[in-house]
Amino acid sequence: MTSFESTRFNELKHPFVWTTAEERSAVLANVNEPIWHRFIEEAEKHFEQIGGLPLAKFPVFCHRGDLDEVMAVCVLATVRDDAKLWHWIGDWLRGALSYYRLKLPQWRENRYAIMRGEQPQDRPEGGGQPKFSGGGNPRQFFEGFTEGITYWVEAGLTSVLFHLLDQLEAYAPNELNAGEKLQLLEAIGDYADRFAFHEERMKYNNRGMWANAAIMLAGLARLDRRTGDLLALQAARRHEEYRSTFLDDGFHIEGAPDYHLMSCDGMLAYLLTAANLAPDTDVYAGNAGSGAFERYPSFHETVRAYLHTVVPGPTLWNHSRGCSISSAVTIRPAVVNAWRLSQDEEIGWLLGARMGEVDTNSNKTPLKVTNTALLGLGHYQPLLNFWLFRPVPDCAAPKTKYHNMDGYGTVFSRSHWGRDASCVSVRYGYEGTGKGHRDHAHVALSVAGVNVLKDPFPRYGPAGLNTAMYHNTVVIDNQEPSAVVGSVLSEQHEAGGDALLIDNVGGGEPDRIFLGDPCEETNYWFTNHPEIPESGFLRAVIHIHDSCVILVDEVRAEGAQHIDWFFHSDLSTVGYERDAEERQDSYQARQRMVVVPAGTVDMSFRGTEQNCGAGDVQRFEFEAPSLDASFSQIHSDAEFSFARGHHVHVENASLGSGLYSGEQDFYIRARAQVDQARVCWASCWGAAMPQIEAQPTAEGYQLTVKEESVEWHVSVDFTNKQVVLSSETSLAER
Repeated sequence: MTSFESTRFNELKHPFVWTTAEERSAVLANVNEPIWHRFIEEAEKHFEQIGGLPLAKFPVFCHRGDLDEVMAVCVLATVRDDAKLWHWIGDWLRGALSYYRLKLPQWRENRYAIMRGEQPQDRPEGGGQPKFSGGGNPRQFFEGFTEGITYWVEAGLTSVLFHLLDQLEAYAPNELNAGEKLQLLEAIGDYADRFAFHEERMKYNNRGMWANAAIMLAGLARLDRRTGDLLALQAARRHEEYRSTFLDDGFHIEGAPDYHLMSCDGMLAYLLTAANLAPDTDVYAGNAGSGAFERYPSFHETVRAYLHTVVPGPTLWNHSRGCSISSAVTIRPAVVNAWRLSQDEEIGWLLGARMGEVDTNSNKTPLKVTNTALLGLGHYQPLLNFWLFRPVPDCAAPKTKYHNMDGYGTVFSRSHWGRDASCVSVRYGYEGTGKGHRDHAHVALSVAGVNVLKDPFPRYGPAGLNTAMYHNTVVIDNQEPSAVVGSVLSEQHEAGGDALLIDNVGGGEPDRIFLGDPCEETNYWFTNHPEIPESGFLRAVIHIHDSCVILVDEVRAEGAQHIDWFFHSDLSTVGYERDAEERQDSYQARQRMVVVPAGTVDMSFRGTEQNCGAGDVQRFEFEAPSLDASFSQIHSDAEFSFARGHHVHVENASLGSGLYSGEQDFYIRARAQVDQARVCWASCWGAAMPQIEAQPTAEGYQLTVKEESVEWHVSVDFTNKQVVLSSETSLAER
């Protein structure tokens, strides 16, 4: 019979899950930091008011903050080394064991049913007809310690259970008896049994990375050393594969920045323990191998890649690429640990810029303490940041203002990193990556935190929000374009300006073998095979940092009846008739999900249409109290008609907070009844609007942009596929 003294866990150095024993003094020094000092005070007051730590009511829901209180007690117990607090944690773990003992017979029966080729079912307490396990989701098979299908969240809970046991062994080894310790290890090890049968167990996403970290912990907890060794070996091998899903420019294949950071956190959940188990190996380093899964960037490089996608302004925001939530940058554990390991000044600046800012998303956590992004409340591993945090001095903002992330397929151009910065993102790459959208040549513009041109409803909103019609790009004959991989043909940079030219051909799939795996998420959910474009589309993007963004397009669609351009904004245009009678135009979308056929998307328009002759200027002023801004067609070689519309984002019940309720998307559709056209668009802002002149040439356009003290000259050559940017001091300054 296995004794606790003979387990692998008992042989390990404690604490080892998130930090080492040698780091205790550095961890305790965090209490001197104002934000953590305030947290300690408010946490102590909270537990004094409620009379102690409430026992957990499983299944828990980590996103709702159900683990915040126990982890806050763990922080307090580590700081105070108070026997009463350790006893609270012991009682909480005993509650978890009671739930485990209650559910284990059903979990085992479910496992046997799967092995017999049957659908696992649960029988309600007190009798009645059986139901599918996992809250009605037949894919999950086990409801587990956490609600619904969130087995990847349970991976975070597994590390929490391990950490609590680990801390008790280090500071209060007699709080649990030997039998309770063995049962807790068994409960942690049981995660591997339930995870083994989930349909997503082999998918290269952030959830798989989290689950794999829990598999390693399950291997360390297994009472049978043979299966423990096997799980540890599988986790190590799988971790290498997951690491290879980060592209060479450091970004994860799922594509959306917040999901990228979740992937970094999942990787970190593995690395924190692996680093302590193999102290002589730099597990955070990258790998330059040539095999299918042997090439990946370092942990530090993946966090820097996230920094590259940040949109500056009054609050640092996530770039909204793909099926994601565009939200204020959160200080997740991966960022904190990257700073701890590297002391990279730019990552330090990112931390310093966000520390102490209130994160309203955390307001509904049960622990009513400091609601800041730094604390990590409600995440998969709550309050992990306390153990990882190290003081951050004043750091200068990043010097780099332009990033072309080839693997991610997006260009970022920023004026600077301050509150009034302008930021432009341009999409051109492989759209099937992760949270992909049909967004070739999509351009977004943020100025001082205002989304002048935007990616509307990046996750929740109207049907069709992931289509080309909901992006600032082109649609031919009401038919969404085919899936293409574009390329950047020309780039030029001057102090105060950037220019590039993109094409809808010439790019390739990211060099990752898993993109061809038929069980992989990118193949299941999104178009995985680029197609030959049905039309030629070249777009030059010129970002004059202090005043304007100019788009110069050439579209060639032989035989087409009309070409539509869409432009979306948070801002309504002056004169837009919000209450006018609604009319709709139907567009045919392309298929994305393998199991769901393509449908139609109805775009709504209101008010009268406006016409613009070839060569004329059509100008729209934005209603923006905090920003003088406009959008114009400054020249075209075809006649255009302009229609305007908007959508109101209704509250999504699954969010539970109404966070996005009432958000609006205003848009302009420009239509030309031709099969080829060249056209110049401009978004301008500021009290002193620039003067823009567009002169058509045989090859494209010659542009002149006159600011107060600088005159810019831009040559867009579609024939030779080049863009040239230059500037000179204006005559007035001379």
